[in-house]
Amino acid sequence: MTTADGRWRGQHGIGRFSSEVLGRLEVDRAIEPGIRPASLLDPAYVAWSMRDRGREVYYTPGFNAGLRGRYRQMLTLHDLIHLDVPAETSVHKRVYYEKIVRPAVRETGRVFTVSEFSRRRVAEWAGLDADQVVNVGVGCSFPTASEDELLLKQERERDEAAVLFVGNGKPHKNLGLALQAIARLPTTYRFVTVGVDEPTLRQAAASAGVPPERIDRHMGVTEDALRGFYLAASCVAMPSVYEGFGLPALEGMAVGTPTAFVAEAVGETLGELGFPSSNEPDDYAHAVRCAVEAGPQLASKLRDRAANYTWDATADTVRTTLKSLDV
Repeated sequence: MTTADGRWRGQHGIGRFSSEVLGRLEVDRAIEPGIRPASLLDPAYVAWSMRDRGREVYYTPGFNAGLRGRYRQMLTLHDLIHLDVPAETSVHKRVYYEKIVRPAVRETGRVFTVSEFSRRRVAEWAGLDADQVVNVGVGCSFPTASEDELLLKQERERDEAAVLFVGNGKPHKNLGLALQAIARLPTTYRFVTVGVDEPTLRQAAASAGVPPERIDRHMGVTEDALRGFYLAASCVAMPSVYEGFGLPALEGMAVGTPTAFVAEAVGETLGELGFPSSNEPDDYAHAVRCAVEAGPQLASKLRDRAANYTWDATADTVRTTLKSLDV
């Protein structure tokens, strides 16, 4: 018997993962929205929700965990940003991971993650063997580009280069590096953001010396609109210093758009088809330029690689692992 935590759905990475995976699983019961996952009261709330479930498995697509009980917990640690990135950690987060998350992971002896990079890091932190950390990967939620779309993309990119940044303005996303790179590139390079709030973007752009007329900002876009932004882009900018997987790189791949990146896990996603960079503006500007100037043959290769990542495969791995615990 499995109880799934259905509270993670939303317009963010874990939210996308939750919606796609839970929509494909057959579970016996779900914990629906109420207490926010990973909040102060959440460990007790999870334990209370599982109080009469015996040895049932509690599965969460996020990193939250409940207080100890008879039930078993199967968490998904996409990354350890809350511990590994100094600007995004705190005493509260470190205590939560040490006293709530790690005991839950160690007691079950299994945990999900989404990349080989995260699998190694989670195993090291939790004190588990690598084969106890199950890499389920992720998928792409919209269709790959058609041949006609790739041809239209090549025509459009002759006049102007759109550099697309999809994500928020948290420190590990490293928005400033992308803007510093844009400041070093010709004015025909435009910077397009989806998900960055206006004050954060305005401050970062001013600091980098990028005028407002070179930037297009969007929030709360639909799935179709997001796919359209990826198709219209000449390059996906992923200057993040740390990622568990790097979903925008995969979404760009699906429509033939190359990615300039810094984080190791993003390179794992892209293989030899990405454009790596250090955390230096000149180096990142070079990576962006190389991505923009890549030939049309790369678009087809990217699209073909993206086909290897599916939500069906992710859900199948989750399902198989949960069944192995449900004994």
